Amino acid sequence: MKKNSAFAAVSFRSVLLDNYKKLGINEKELVVLLMFDHLLEQGNDMPTSDLLALKMNYSVEEIDTVLANLYRRDLISFDPKKARFALDPLMERLSVSFAQTLNLEKEKRLDEEREERLAGLYEFIEARWERTLTPLEKATVADWVNANYTDKEIHSAVRDGLMQNKVNVRYVDRRLRSMRAAADIEATGHSAISDNWDKPIDETLDISQEKWEEDED
Repeated sequence: MKKNSAFAAVSFRSVLLDNYKKLGINEKELVVLLMFDHLLEQGNDMPTSDLLALKMNYSVEEIDTVLANLYRRDLISFDPKKARFALDPLMERLSVSFAQTLNLEKEKRLDEEREERLAGLYEFIEARWERTLTPLEKATVADWVNANYTDKEIHSAVRDGLMQNKVNVRYVDRRLRSMRAAADIEATGHSAISDNWDKPIDETLDISQEKWEEDED
């Protein structure tokens, strides 16, 4: 049997051992599946219940029952022409489960990296502005990260603001927009980015700053 391509770089048995409980497979079924896979790897293209029973402490009848249960739950397939079971359905399920696990781990890693990056940006800005950022200002910094501004660009815009005695996110946002617009124009001859800060957001920041300062007192 040809192994699923998802297991080209990882052991099928390792993935099975990590996920069998999730698939509702008990230990008796697990050991039958492992022995079945072992025989396939040895080049035995037709592992029958009789052959499995010779290798295990289960009777032919017990193994027949296990295989029938696995087949009924669509974890293995049966080819009537060859009169044998195959592990293809199980491999497909494990492939999906393995991919989901990898995606979750990747998302978790990216979330951790993003939080670490944001913490670094907050620390950088607060150190230069010599004050604590308000929750809305932190949300604005997060928006810059979401907009794919680099740390270097944000640092540069903050430093430019200090030179102009501008220690607020409004100036930094305008500067970032201006920098990106200039880069777009240089690259394509035009830009859809506006230099203008949205007035409602501007007013919200003022209110937020006042409320934050009152709460700090």
